[in-house]
Amino acid sequence: MIRPVRYLALVFLTAAFVAPAFAQQPADTAAVPATAGDTALWSLIGRSARAKTTELHPTTPPENARVVTQYRDALSDIEGGRYGDALLTLQAVLQRAPQNPLYHADLAYAMLRADRYDDAGNAYTRAFQLLQTNAWFLVGIAAVRAAQHQWAEAAGTIQLAAQTDSNVVAGPVASYASGWFEQAGDGSGALTWARLAIQRTPDDAASWLRIAKYLRSRNDTTPEGPAAVMRYRAMRPDDRLGIALYADLLFNAGKADSALTLMATAAQDSAYREFAAQMYLQAGRDLFQRRDTEGAIRVLTLGQPYATPGQRPAFNNIIGRAQLLQLSAVMTALEENRGCAAARSADSLATRTEQNLRDGVSFDSVRTRSMLENI
Repeated sequence: MIRPVRYLALVFLTAAFVAPAFAQQPADTAAVPATAGDTALWSLIGRSARAKTTELHPTTPPENARVVTQYRDALSDIEGGRYGDALLTLQAVLQRAPQNPLYHADLAYAMLRADRYDDAGNAYTRAFQLLQTNAWFLVGIAAVRAAQHQWAEAAGTIQLAAQTDSNVVAGPVASYASGWFEQAGDGSGALTWARLAIQRTPDDAASWLRIAKYLRSRNDTTPEGPAAVMRYRAMRPDDRLGIALYADLLFNAGKADSALTLMATAAQDSAYREFAAQMYLQAGRDLFQRRDTEGAIRVLTLGQPYATPGQRPAFNNIIGRAQLLQLSAVMTALEENRGCAAARSADSLATRTEQNLRDGVSFDSVRTRSMLENI
């Protein structure tokens, strides 16, 4: 479940560090499919659907002995992981008892475990037609659609299941549902279900992460977002994404030095280098705007190794502008002391300044070209 969350969190982290003057952002790519076919979820659905059906639909009159024996054999095959054998037996059972939703549901579960998704969806649908008060059949349909990467259908179906019976929001169901909404592009739905998930399973790290990143994307200023970041980091202290999120939290709290140190740790994973570069770029820009040229150059130089080719012109541009301010001070000093050493220092700085501005001209071509003309 973590992979799609991780990708989207990276996108939000990038956006967090881009000021208007740095509006260029990494291009979006296709989201990584969620692991909706988790066998633990499927097993929960199979057990719960069976238990709820037995509660709601006691067989009256009892099935004949042949059906009961075959059904027990099918359950034994399911428990033993012999899903192909279970399918054949359940199909035989349904020949004799086609109106029993229990058998359709177990057939659907066996088909789901055998990766026969279309057939599983049809069997769960038939079970629901026969017993529409059992919302676990809808959860089964949602899981099938997620396994087929039909995320919007999965999200809509799990929503209908919860409206039919709120008790289905149990175990990992809410966490998976949050992932399905996320994959469907419904951030509000993902956030709603993530909140439900942590109420039922407080140690669900994936849901804490979703809460943290979606609130961050909304520029939410309530304590809920930072609390979610802290909770996720406490649960995954060595996770690079948790470190990056915490660095973002510190950066926005004005603790840039601590944030940059943590982001450098996160950037040991190449997946976070671009976002580390974005934070260093923003920090360097802030220092430059305060006319701390030494600090700006130091921070930007530290961040340059993390920069992508698309980010490098911005680094060079701001470094060049900071050096241009330094060059102005050096030239003023040179007027007072025309020694050879001072002249060589000015020439060297002018060369570096010009090179950085030329390398960064694509970032802000109009103003940068004007600066180059005056060097």
